[in-house]
This record gives sequence, structure tokens and C-alpha cells, in this order.
Amino acid sequence: MSPPLVFQPLLKDSKMIDATTSAGALLPPELETEFPHIEVDLLNASSGDSIALVVHTARAMQRHKVSTADIERFKREALADDYDHVITTIMRTVTVI
Repeated sequence: MSPPLVFQPLLKDSKMIDATTSAGALLPPELETEFPHIEVDLLNASSGDSIALVVHTARAMQRHKVSTADIERFKREALADDYDHVITTIMRTVTVI
């Protein structure tokens, strides 16, 4: 049996850092969302494979007028590693609903 997950508050200079998502989940600073106003429903991607998820996210970014350079940077970063890295990169870039 796995031990229960325990969330520790993020502290900086003995003060709690506000690093919560709109849903209230505590995120480490490195996982703060770059474009939180863009919401992407990954369940509505055409399939669950890495490329489909990246294309689905990139299209949402285009609809919100994100620069081509930022979209290309996102795609390069997302596809640089395994499936878990794709999901993590998407979550760092947009709000996943």
C-alpha cells in the first residue's frame, strides 16, 4: 500500500507562496501555467496519442492569438521526451479542464 500524498505549503522567506490553480490544487512554482486563460479539454482531442494532444493544444493557442514563436516553442518542448513529458508540458502551458 502506498503512503498517502501529503502536500506541503510552499515557503519563501518563511511566508507561504500562493501557487494554486483555479481549482485550488497546490502546484510547485515550476508547474505554474504560462497561459492560464487558455482552457484545453484533452478528452476532446481526436485521440490520446502525444501528437494529437500537442496539435489540439496548439490549435487552442492559435485561437487565442498566441504568437507563432510561442506555439513552436511549446511543440518542440512537448515532443522532446516521453508521453508523461507531453502531458506535463501541456499542463505547464495551458489550463487543462
